[in-house]
Amino acid sequence: MPQHAYGRDALADVVELNLLLISAYSRAAHGIALPSAITETSQQIDSVASWQDRAEHWRLRTFPLAEQTFALLRHPGKVLSRQIFDYNTTSLFHVKW
Repeated sequence: MPQHAYGRDALADVVELNLLLISAYSRAAHGIALPSAITETSQQIDSVASWQDRAEHWRLRTFPLAEQTFALLRHPGKVLSRQIFDYNTTSLFHVKW
């Protein structure tokens, strides 16, 4: 089952709940628990200042994606794949580390 997860929907607890719901629904409806493929996910940074401030970058983007990773690892049989979509932020803000 493909899905996208951005913003609040990409938070670890929401992603984990969606995995469980998709798996339970597919088992009830079709007799088999289908794994999820998160085909796009990310946490967006909305300003140059937040992108350049490493602590803010960590709080807004890196840490939530790390939490999402661990939520997915708790259910290896329910996850087929995850692709992180980057919004191409560095070129958007013309900022590089």
